[in-house]
Amino acid sequence: MTYVLGAVLRDAMINRLATLDALAHKANIQELSAAIREILALHQPDSHGRCRGCSHRWRRQHHKFPCRVWLIAHRHLLTPARPVKEFRRVQRGNQ
Repeated sequence: MTYVLGAVLRDAMINRLATLDALAHKANIQELSAAIREILALHQPDSHGRCRGCSHRWRRQHHKFPCRVWLIAHRHLLTPARPVKEFRRVQRGNQ
């Protein structure tokens, strides 16, 4: 199930970045889009569904995909923007 959700997140992010590329061409911010792509490429899942960028074999730390990098990118690029006040209120309610 996690693998399916990860694949959906990855596909949505790729589509969103393609849209941003088209807009970036007009606004001359292609470097930003390229940087985001490169960072996300480093955090692709391996064959076991773990983030390649966050997991370390020698430390035995294994982070499942989607990692925090993907979740942060998702929050900023794919979810509707909320006012900062509302976001803080929701954050406090979860703690």
